[in-house]
Amino acid sequence: MDDLRSSTQDPPSTPRDAPPPTGARGGHGPKGALWSLAVGAVGVVYGDIGTSPLYTWSEVRRHGGIDTPDEVLGTASLIVWTLTLIICGKYAGLVLRANNHGEGGTFALMGLLQSARSRSPAILTSALIFAAALLYGEGLLTPAISVLSAVEGLQVAEPSLDGVVVPLTLVILTLLFAMQRVGTERVGRVFGVVMLVWFAVIAALGLRQIIATPQILAALDPRHAAHMLVGAPLPTIASILGAVVLCITGGEALYADLGHFGARAIRWAWAVVVYPALVINYLGQGALLLSGQPIEQGNVFFSMVPGGLLYPMVGLATLATIVASQALISGAFSLTRSAINLGLFPRVTIVHTSRDVEGQIFLPAINAALWAGCCLLVVEFRTASELAGAYGLAVTGVMATTSVAMYFIATRIWGWRPLLAAAVFSTFGLIDLAYFLSNVAKLMHGGYVPLLIGGALFIMMVTWRDGRRAIGEAFSRAERPTIGELIEAKGRVPELPRAMVFLSSQRVSLAQDRCPLVLAGFLKRYGALPKHITVFAVAYEDEVPYYQGPRFEVSAFEQNVVAVRMHVGYMETPDVRAALAELRSTRTIRLHQSRWTMVMGYEQIINGDGSLIERVRVTLFQVLLRFATQAHVHFGLGDDPGVSKEVIPVRITRGHGELVG
Repeated sequence: MDDLRSSTQDPPSTPRDAPPPTGARGGHGPKGALWSLAVGAVGVVYGDIGTSPLYTWSEVRRHGGIDTPDEVLGTASLIVWTLTLIICGKYAGLVLRANNHGEGGTFALMGLLQSARSRSPAILTSALIFAAALLYGEGLLTPAISVLSAVEGLQVAEPSLDGVVVPLTLVILTLLFAMQRVGTERVGRVFGVVMLVWFAVIAALGLRQIIATPQILAALDPRHAAHMLVGAPLPTIASILGAVVLCITGGEALYADLGHFGARAIRWAWAVVVYPALVINYLGQGALLLSGQPIEQGNVFFSMVPGGLLYPMVGLATLATIVASQALISGAFSLTRSAINLGLFPRVTIVHTSRDVEGQIFLPAINAALWAGCCLLVVEFRTASELAGAYGLAVTGVMATTSVAMYFIATRIWGWRPLLAAAVFSTFGLIDLAYFLSNVAKLMHGGYVPLLIGGALFIMMVTWRDGRRAIGEAFSRAERPTIGELIEAKGRVPELPRAMVFLSSQRVSLAQDRCPLVLAGFLKRYGALPKHITVFAVAYEDEVPYYQGPRFEVSAFEQNVVAVRMHVGYMETPDVRAALAELRSTRTIRLHQSRWTMVMGYEQIINGDGSLIERVRVTLFQVLLRFATQAHVHFGLGDDPGVSKEVIPVRITRGHGELVG
C-alpha cells in the first residue's frame, strides 16, 4: 500500500486546549503533573523489577547452592551492586539521556544511530533488531513468571491448593490483557497506588529482618561480592550469576517506557521509591538466611511474612505481579510503534489513549498476541521455577547490545571522547556479558523460548524492511511526469466526465513536482484522465495531539487539478470523507455529490527469479503485506464502493524491486 503517513516541518500548533478541527476525530484527557507521572511510572515502569524479590533469592538457593554466611553476604552484595551499577549508573544515569524525539527503547537507539553523522556498523544495526525481537520474548515470559510466582504463595499457606495455581494464573492474565484498552495513563494511576503499597510493605518486611540480623549490612561492601566471585569455582559462579540476574529483569523497561512517562518522572520514582525498597528487601531476605530460620517450601520471600499476614500478602503480591506484567506490555506497544516508524514492522492499528502524553498507546493486535503467548507458556511450564530457566538470557542479551550501541551514541551524538566512552561502556558491557554467559547454560532448560521467539520476529522484521526497500526502490526509479506535464497531457488524452481523488503520501505543491505514482499509473493504464483531479495527502504532526494551525494546504493548478495536504495531530484519526465534504462545501475542490471516486495504490508483489531462500522471503513478505492494516481501513473508508484500488505490480528479485508493465 502506498503509505500515506508522512512527516512535516510546518509551524507548531497553537495551545492544546482547543477542540479538534473538522476533518479529524479525537478525544480529550487531563494533563498530569510530574508527581502524577512518577506515580504512574512506579506502577508501569517498575512493576517487573519491583516484583523480582518474589523469586530471585529462591532461585539463587535452588541453583547457586549458598550455604555459609560468607556466601549469603556475597550474594546479597552481588544483588545490591548489580542494581546500583546497571540500573542506577547505566540506565537511569546514561541511557535515559538517549531519547529519540521523546521515545526510548532499542529501536530509539537504532533511530538515533541512523541519524548520526556517520553510519553505524551493519552488524550493530542487525544486533539491535535482534535485541528488540528478544524483548518480545521477555514480554511473554514476564507476565507468566510474575503472576505464577505470586499465586504460588498459596502453596506456602496451604500445599493442597497446588491444583488451582495454573487455572487462577490464566484467569488473572486474561483480566490483565483485557484492561489494556483503557490506556496506560489510567492503568498506571491505579497500578501506581498498588505498587506504592507494595514497595512500602516489602521494605517493611526487609527492615524487620535487618533489625533482627544487622550483620547483613556488611553486604553493602562490594568486597564481599568480589571475594565470592574470586573464590568460587566457575560452574558455581555461573549458577549464582544466572540466578542473581533475575534482580534486574525489567530494567530495560526504564528506557522502553520513556515515551510513556518521561525521564524525570522515571528517575524520580526510582531514586525515591523503588531503589531503596528493593535494596532493603533483598538485604532482609539475606538477613533471614543468615539467621538460620526455616524456609517454607523453599520460598525465601514468603518465609519473611508472619503467618497471620500470609494470605493478605499473597493477594498483594498477585496485584503487584499484575502490575509487573504491565511494564513489558506497554514496552511491547512502544517497541512495535517504533518498529513501524522505522519500517521494520507491518502497520497495525494504534489507539492513542492520552492527549497529553503522545507515547501512551494501545495496540489491539499485539495485545492479543501477547495474551495468547503468555497463556501457552503458563500451560506448558506450569511453575515459576521452570519458567525461570527461560528468563534472563533475553534481557542480558538486550542489555549487552545496549552497552555497545551507547558507545556510538556517546561518541557520535553526545561528542564524548572515544577513550572515555570506551572506558564507561566497556565496563557496563563486561558486566552484561558476564551475566549473559552465565545464562547460556539455561539454553536447554527453557532459554530457547525467547531465542525462538526473537529469531522468528527478527526474520519477519528484516523481511519486511527489505521488502519495503525493494518497493521504494521500484517507485523511485519509475518514470513519472511532473504535474505540469500531466496538465499538458490533460488537453491531449480523452477526458472522463468524473471527479476523482487520488490518495498519496507525496507532497505536491509546485508544477515541477513529480506526479504521484497512483495518478501516473492511472493515466498509463487507461490512457485518459478525469475532468476534475484532486491529489490528497495526510501529514501527521507527531508533536501535538490536535493540530491547531491551518488544517489544509491547497495548491490549485490549471485544468481543474488541485493538490490538498491535510494536517492532523497524533490523537486524531483522519476522516478523509469529512475533509473532502468540507473542501467541496467551500468550493476549494470540485466534486460531484454522488459521481466521484477515491483512488489509492495497492502493491501486488510478484516473486521473481532467485535462490530458494530469496523466493521464500518474498513469499513471507507477500503474507505480511496481506495482513498489514491497509490504508483504506486506517482512514475509515472500509469497503466503501466509492474506493478504487489502483494495482501497482512490483517484481522483487534478489532484493531489488522493479515495476511491471
